[in-house]
Amino acid sequence: IPEKPVSAVEAGGYGIVIAAALAVALGAIWFSFKELIFEPKEQTVFNRALDKIAVDPRVTVRVGTPMTGYGREGRSRSARQHVPHVVHVDGAGREHVRIQGAVRGPQGKATVHADAYKGDSGEWEFAYLLVD
Repeated sequence: IPEKPVSAVEAGGYGIVIAAALAVALGAIWFSFKELIFEPKEQTVFNRALDKIAVDPRVTVRVGTPMTGYGREGRSRSARQHVPHVVHVDGAGREHVRIQGAVRGPQGKATVHADAYKGDSGEWEFAYLLVD
């Protein structure tokens, strides 16, 4: 039995469904690529701050070594993975990233507060770096 050809309305509906599926697939690929390949600015600043405080004897005496850095205190994994941050532009037009994260070691815990901006060399420079 020969089948009837697909009408223009059905073909258009199938086309919309296929386009939506492709858009969702491309969005998922882009999000995965962005999260896995490109490190967010706040994470870069937090990692640089951890590198600086890991060699500071005032911090290592109180917190101990090895230190573990994470975003916020809490029981959920997403809270620990997210570093609270604020991005702002100063009067000179430089973009600043202000972060607040936590550090834990064998002897205690601390909170890291930092404000960093990209210097003339292109590297992150700290306006301040405090460990409380």
